[in-house]
Amino acid sequence: MHTLFQRSSSSLIVAMQASIRLIFITLFLVGYPSPSIGAQSTDSAAGAAIDAGADMDVRILILPFQINALSESAYLSQQIPQVLGDYLRQEGAQLVEIPSSAIPPVNRAEDPTTAEIRRLGRSAGADQVVGGSYTRIGDDFSLDAHVYDMANPLGDASFFAEGRGIENLLGKVRELGSQISNHLFDR
Repeated sequence: MHTLFQRSSSSLIVAMQASIRLIFITLFLVGYPSPSIGAQSTDSAAGAAIDAGADMDVRILILPFQINALSESAYLSQQIPQVLGDYLRQEGAQLVEIPSSAIPPVNRAEDPTTAEIRRLGRSAGADQVVGGSYTRIGDDFSLDAHVYDMANPLGDASFFAEGRGIENLLGKVRELGSQISNHLFDR
């Protein structure tokens, strides 16, 4: 009887974890409306360009995030930058894009060099480039981002947000966006 209970509770935990993943995916795809979800070309980087008529001062290129977690989290490489881009767009930034083929692959053995990132930013016409990573160990996670200032390397800055539980990731991405926005717009 004891082993039957252990198997039942183990199955329940697996089912709960699957439900949490489903809720998180739903939050990203439905709960956080974005004009770029579904409208983004398959040949674009994270984020989509916004209306050309908008009067924006800061042009930002957001690169896919490095994922340091189980392979089932690989989709976050694009989803985190997308949510971050939506937040920064609402704050007044203009997102720029480049063909995905021009972006160095994420999760490769070595990170893109600062020179590669600056080259990408200049070719996209960006004022700032945001790159980052998501690291998960157990239930704990960390979001780390670096903002590269194309005009002034001394203006580069790093930011992070930490949390527990995948259900809190969306809020932490927004917190990271707030930190970056405060830096970019001197708030």
